[in-house]
Amino acid sequence: MFDCQDCFGSVNLRHKRFYWYNEPLVEEEYRRRLTEALRNRESFDIHRRRFAEHQKQFPLEYARNRASENITGQEINKCRNIRRCILLENCDNCSESHDIWNSKDCYRTNHTEVLENSYEVSSAVHVTNARFSFITEESSFLDYCYSCYTSTQLFGCVGLRGKKFCILNKQYEEKSYQTLRAQIIAAMKTNDEWGKFFPPQYSLQAYNDTIAYRHFPLTKEQVSIFGMRWEDDQGGIRDKETLSVERVPTAISETSASITKEILRCVSCGLNYRIQLKELQVLQSVRLSVPTECHECRFRKRFYDRTYIARLYERQCNCDHAHDFHKAQRCPNRFFTAYSQDRSEKIFCSPCFQEEIF
Repeated sequence: MFDCQDCFGSVNLRHKRFYWYNEPLVEEEYRRRLTEALRNRESFDIHRRRFAEHQKQFPLEYARNRASENITGQEINKCRNIRRCILLENCDNCSESHDIWNSKDCYRTNHTEVLENSYEVSSAVHVTNARFSFITEESSFLDYCYSCYTSTQLFGCVGLRGKKFCILNKQYEEKSYQTLRAQIIAAMKTNDEWGKFFPPQYSLQAYNDTIAYRHFPLTKEQVSIFGMRWEDDQGGIRDKETLSVERVPTAISETSASITKEILRCVSCGLNYRIQLKELQVLQSVRLSVPTECHECRFRKRFYDRTYIARLYERQCNCDHAHDFHKAQRCPNRFFTAYSQDRSEKIFCSPCFQEEIF
C-alpha cells in the first residue's frame, strides 16, 4: 500500500481511498462496513481470517529495498554493496548483517549504528575496529569485549569506561599491552579459538530466553546438543484470574475502566495478565476489543507474521504472465528473499511486480 487512506483488507493499492478488500466504495458505505467489522472481537477475527486468504491472490515484491545499488537482502534503504543483509539504512560494504544503520565495512554484525570496520559485533553505537564484542559505545579497537564504553585498545574486558590498553580489565603500558595481546592471540590460534565469537554455552541467558530463539527456534534437546542452557521455568503467574474469558467484553464500547482492575487469563498459554489504563485508552481510540491473549503471545504472533525474519532464501520469480521483458512463460529472474519456498504467497521480482501493480 502506498499513499492510501481509509482502506480495509486491501493489498497493493496506490493513491486510493475508501477501498474494501480492493473494491471501491462510497464513503458512507465504507464507514458503515468499518463500524460493523470493528463491532466486536468475533467480527474482527472473521475479517482477520478473511484478509489472510484475500492477500494470497496478490503478488508480493521479493524485497522492500529502496534507493540502493548492488545489494541482496530485505529492507535495504540508501545502501551500496550489501550482501545477504536485513534491515539496513545508509550503509556501505556490509555482509550478513541485521538491523544496522549508518555503518560501513561490517561483516556479521547486528543492532548497531555508526559502526565501521568491524566483524561479529552486536549492539554497538559509534564503534570502529571491533571484533567479537557486544554492547559497546564510543569505542575502538576492541576484541572480545562486553559492555565497554568510551574506551580503546581493549582485549577480553567487561564493564570498562574511559580505559585504554587493558587486558582482562587489567591496565598495561602500551608496549606491554601489544606484546601480551599478540601472545594471547597466538595461543588462541593454536587452540582454534581465535576468530570466533564467544561460544554459545557462555551466554548470560538460556537459549529460550533470547531473541535468537525467536528467529531460530530449537527444541530443548537440540539446545542441549549445542551445549546451551534451557530455562524450564519461564516465570509468570497462573490461576489467579478474577475475570474469566467468557466474561471479558467482546466489544470495546461495552468495556469500562474497571477492566484494568481485573486479572485475566491468556487463552493461548494460560498465564495471567492485566490490561493497563493506557492500553485500554489506545484500544478505545482505534475501536479494538480487549485482547484475550497475554502480551507475550500477541508479540509472538506479530513476530512470526513479519516477512523480514532473519533468514534469506534463493528463489525464482513466480510471474508467469507475458511482459515486455519475458514471454508467456515463467520469469527467469532469481533473487534472495525473506519469503521461504514453502510460503503460499506469489513472490515477484521488481520488474514483474511493478508491471502488475501499475
